[in-house]
Amino acid sequence: MPCKACARHEQLELYPCNNTNPMCMVVAQDQTEQASCSTADDNQTPSADCEPDVFRQRQIQDPDIMSILRSVESGIKPEWVEILTLSSKRKTLWRQWGRLKIVSRVLYLKFYDEEDN
Repeated sequence: MPCKACARHEQLELYPCNNTNPMCMVVAQDQTEQASCSTADDNQTPSADCEPDVFRQRQIQDPDIMSILRSVESGIKPEWVEILTLSSKRKTLWRQWGRLKIVSRVLYLKFYDEEDN
C-alpha cells in the first residue's frame, strides 16, 4: 500500500508482536492495550511486564525507538536529512511524528481505523 502523503511504496518489515519485542512497545493507547499484555493469572491481572517502567526500559534499549523517544520528549522533530540515512524503523516513526506522544514516560503511537480520519 502506498504512503497516502507521497504515494511511495516501501518494503515493510514485519515484527512478531509480543511483550519482548521493542517495536511492540510503541503501542496504541486504547482500551485493548492491556489485553495485549501477558497476564500473571487466570483473573486477567496484568503481569509486571505491562508496567510503564518496563515499557520505558524496553523502548530505551531499542536504539531506533530511543532516538525518536528522546526527540519527542524534547519536542524537537529531527530534520529529514538527519533521518534519511537511518533505519527504516526510525523513518517510519519519524513519518508519524504527529501521532506520537509520551504518556507516563512511554512513547505511544495513536492509531486510527479507516473510519476515523
